[in-house]
Amino acid sequence: EDRIFGKVVYILDRRPDQSYAGTLQYESPAQQKKTNKNAQSRQTAKIIWFKPTDKRVPLMAIPIEHAPHEFLQNPDAFTEVLFRAHVRKWQATSQHPFGVVTGTIGQMGEIPIETEALLCDAGIDWEEFPDEVLDCLPPTPWSIPDEEIRKRKDLREEQIFSIDPPTAKDLDDAVSCKALPDGTFEVGVHIADVSHFVAKGSALDKEAMYRATTIYLVQKAIPMLPPLLCEQLCSLNPGVDRLAFSVIWKFDKDANIIGKPWFGKSVIRSCAKLSYDHAQRLIDGKDWTGLLDVKLTGGNTVEDIKETTLRLYEFSVKMRRRRFENGALAIHSVKLWFALGGEGNPVGCGVYEMKESNRLIEEFMLLANMAVARKISTHYPDFSLLRRHQPPSKRPMMEFVELAATLGFHIDPTSSSTLQDSFEAIPTFEKRQVMKLLCIKPMQRAKYFCTGAVDMDQWRHYALNVPMYTHFTSPIRRYCDLVVHRLLQACLSSEQDAKTGYDKQLVVNVAKQCNLRKDASKAAQDASQKLYLCAYLHKRCESEGTKGVTEEAVVYNVGSRSLDVMVGRLGIEKRVWIEDLVELGRVVGCDWDERRLEMRVYWKKHVGDPELGGELSGGHAEGEEVDELVKGMNEVRVESSENETSDDEEEEMEEVGNMVDTYPAASEAEGDDDALTSPSHSTLHTALHATPSTASHTIPSSADTTQLGQCHPDGFKLRKRRSYDPNHTVIQTIGMFQKIKVCVVPDISKSPPDLKVFVAYPDEEGKVDGTSSSSAIHEDVIVSVPGLVEDAD
Repeated sequence: EDRIFGKVVYILDRRPDQSYAGTLQYESPAQQKKTNKNAQSRQTAKIIWFKPTDKRVPLMAIPIEHAPHEFLQNPDAFTEVLFRAHVRKWQATSQHPFGVVTGTIGQMGEIPIETEALLCDAGIDWEEFPDEVLDCLPPTPWSIPDEEIRKRKDLREEQIFSIDPPTAKDLDDAVSCKALPDGTFEVGVHIADVSHFVAKGSALDKEAMYRATTIYLVQKAIPMLPPLLCEQLCSLNPGVDRLAFSVIWKFDKDANIIGKPWFGKSVIRSCAKLSYDHAQRLIDGKDWTGLLDVKLTGGNTVEDIKETTLRLYEFSVKMRRRRFENGALAIHSVKLWFALGGEGNPVGCGVYEMKESNRLIEEFMLLANMAVARKISTHYPDFSLLRRHQPPSKRPMMEFVELAATLGFHIDPTSSSTLQDSFEAIPTFEKRQVMKLLCIKPMQRAKYFCTGAVDMDQWRHYALNVPMYTHFTSPIRRYCDLVVHRLLQACLSSEQDAKTGYDKQLVVNVAKQCNLRKDASKAAQDASQKLYLCAYLHKRCESEGTKGVTEEAVVYNVGSRSLDVMVGRLGIEKRVWIEDLVELGRVVGCDWDERRLEMRVYWKKHVGDPELGGELSGGHAEGEEVDELVKGMNEVRVESSENETSDDEEEEMEEVGNMVDTYPAASEAEGDDDALTSPSHSTLHTALHATPSTASHTIPSSADTTQLGQCHPDGFKLRKRRSYDPNHTVIQTIGMFQKIKVCVVPDISKSPPDLKVFVAYPDEEGKVDGTSSSSAIHEDVIVSVPGLVEDAD
């Protein structure tokens, strides 16, 4: 097999905060295999080992003199306790870094503890605001000074309202639409004027740049700005005067823009806070029965709001159609919603369905962002802060094109326009969605950049298919938008050479920080959703007396010994290993047709033998069978060589440990070391293990003479033809786009919690569990959709 290999020759840039969550242990994996060495090694050990929960991070050596005292006294009591450790030194000649324990996180398996651990792994180490930052806030009660109102366009009598998720507290944006006597329309996007409250260079500004973004988890948000600003003074709450930065266009009846937009600071008074559900009901011609009450101000009625919403919706449909006709590309990731009960535990979960009301707001936010990008980049071509999306990586894209051709689809990757046209030509919705999912892999992430540091021909945003783009519409939760507001205000200044306070190098630094925090925020959000999904499925299995749930999945890739499946109802994308079932004797083996991208799985037929006939098939998986399955997987699991240490390497690490620079003692390190007490075991744990084995195993054979068929050369190591008894074998053929049953098993016994997916036995009588994910939802729960705040690009 042709593979490209490389060699690391230099570390150009490191993560600023190399802190991680993990567990402590005396022995490395290599030592643990030698049980007769453990007692002696603990007495003579010069280092202990920190095992990060992030499998990408290697074991970390902790000098014994800096190990937590309580752990040294009774290490066995801390096997399920998470600690926080920080990398302090990593020599080029050493396989493992040296570090120091900076604190205790807590008992693994509990949602608050796992949340703190995932934030640590993402490099998010802040929550409370220091006093010097809070000192920058205006005194309360606060109101807009009269002189400030006189400087701005007064829009308080206009009908302006917001459309947001129902639980939103930081209302960044509001919209308006007013019919003019000449038959045209004045359409406005009004954004919270955060720059009025955050002075450049202040302690508040520095803290906002350090955080760079609000972190949205399932159960909470970690704000970029103090609550006084993000939830009150800046938030465009209804019925109160608020400072805004407005962009106003003149539209004709077909949503064509007439002339240039007006940019300027304004003062507004929102007349209503609608949720996406409220707006969607208006679009669908339905009333608001069953939704939260909406308080209308300024003499506006529901009919007034409905008329404006329908007009904006009509414009957004036309704008969206034109955008895609001009070559925009739409590939959206799955967003999950969670219903949280009174104690914050998940009681419901499902895939969030994007509504027309979501797309309405999306279109006008995109329009404002593009208009501001043109304005500031024209005025400040050397140090504007924009956002670009580079074309897909060439090699992965060509591999995707070749795969599509194998499946009978022609994909033209020349541009985002031709790519979108290729997707639209795929005949069925499900196949189109699978192909879009496969196309995500070659795509690159959009990034912030300084215009003076990148050639102009590289400014383009590939997915949106526009020459320039930026973020302007969410300054409460994104630092980039705050900088863009300042640049825009400088453009509008009466002085031609107004000082912005920014230069090329400063904007480069801002872009780098925003990119770093954007990635960290996405990692934390994804981990939070996975944590709550595991907790929800575990609770569901407990209530139903099972250890796994059976769901329908769509196959979106077929390998020589694995399948990639998408469980639509749970938003899960997972690789399923046939070896899991081979090792347990449930499957004889598999055969792979590379040309047709099909796999034949040879199951042992259910003949009444409970050892063979466990319900990894229709309905739920029985607890004993899943326990046996997971136990078997634990026995055949192969540890990664990257996390193993040989005897020579251990001796080397111990010798280097004697030479390591002075470390702070555990009691001096950052964190609460008083919490190092022997914990009680969590009652939330199960006996499940969800780490798949990725090593190659031979296919077991039976004694009969019928030939099974030779595996593909890229399949299992032992490729000679197999024999089987057709009376005891069921053949299941699995191909691309096929719907199959899978068993999803949550494992909360490890940190972080994980999900294991198994192919279910092809029992025609077995039915996929039809329990609604929302069946347990009551009126007093909170519905959270953390992914809903993600950018349209």
